[in-house]
Amino acid sequence: MSAAPVLDDKLAALQKRFFGVGLIGAIAAVGAVLWDAEALLQSYLTAYVFWIAVPLGSFALLMLHHMVGGRWGFAIRRFLEAATRTFPLWALAFLPIWFGLEQIYPWAQGAEELGESKQVYLDREFFGLRTVFYFAAWIGFSMLLNRWSRQQDQGGTKALLRRLQLLSGPGLLLFGLTSTFSAIDWVMTIEVEWYSTIYGALFITGQGVSALTLGVLMFTFCRHHEPFNRLQLADRFHDLGNLLLAFVMLWAYMAFSQFLIMWSGDLPEEIPWYLSRSEGGWQYLALGITVFHLFLPLSLLLARRNKRRPERLAAIAALILAVRYLDVLWVVAPAFSPGHLRVHLFDLVTVVALGGLFGGFFLRTLRARPLIAIGDERFEAEPKLNGAPEHG
Repeated sequence: MSAAPVLDDKLAALQKRFFGVGLIGAIAAVGAVLWDAEALLQSYLTAYVFWIAVPLGSFALLMLHHMVGGRWGFAIRRFLEAATRTFPLWALAFLPIWFGLEQIYPWAQGAEELGESKQVYLDREFFGLRTVFYFAAWIGFSMLLNRWSRQQDQGGTKALLRRLQLLSGPGLLLFGLTSTFSAIDWVMTIEVEWYSTIYGALFITGQGVSALTLGVLMFTFCRHHEPFNRLQLADRFHDLGNLLLAFVMLWAYMAFSQFLIMWSGDLPEEIPWYLSRSEGGWQYLALGITVFHLFLPLSLLLARRNKRRPERLAAIAALILAVRYLDVLWVVAPAFSPGHLRVHLFDLVTVVALGGLFGGFFLRTLRARPLIAIGDERFEAEPKLNGAPEHG
């Protein structure tokens, strides 16, 4: 069941806008290289970590849905699949970080005194090999998930569903490992003396939040058009709202656990990380993140009416996604400007450039497939799929 012509036209127009914005941002970023390449690369890393969280979270949610089922996945499955098909784009977009390694990571400059074990781990070639492995795993698994899903649309057998489930089990395990180590490699090693055993889990929950916001926003955009208007819309939005609430609470739990453990431990190798992010203006950003990423979304998502009204839930999702960037900025940027709040024009340029290009490629690959997984036997019992459109 492909997109209706009207919906496809709207998606095509949105795709052009994203590509246009991304192209303008990319041109500005290229020009900024001549101004201050080091500052640009530091901002680029922040934007990169923020946006790649969407396909990574989509990858995990897609496999989770294959494992446990649930009608929430019926509404957003094709958005998740389309996001995972952008991994080759993100592999290519990593090249500026690779070529600018010395301008981002002090250990790559030889400016850090490292122990023997860290010297082995933080070797440029080993760093590159690990990154190649991460993308090879993500691209390989997502290709299989998308291929078998497409075969379902073409009248595949029940064995395809079993394949998807069997792949998703080890896939989730591999995702947990690769996502954790990529967060350590790309972000935590900027400050090599600091470490956290919950760091990867915190990034993974943030990725889940980012992917869900994408699902909510896209489902809201498509809801009045075939085939989405034949779903039980209020129930789907309610399910997605509950899931978003759960991930926001899980993210808050992870973030507070890391803070509480380190603050109570009061170890000299751990506390400086928080000290550099709690003074010089960074503390106000932390306060804003706490309010707009936790307390406000929590209070809004607890109300049933907000989860069943698409416009309200989409507004909440957009707010959370915007604050997700501020959270990534608060994690990454103080490593380059400890104890002094630094918000650079390059932060805006890079996040717009990467966001526009990602959005354009995402919509392009989304339009190439049917928007509902009608070949999956679990969805045959969908009560509204073959009935009258629902306009609630």
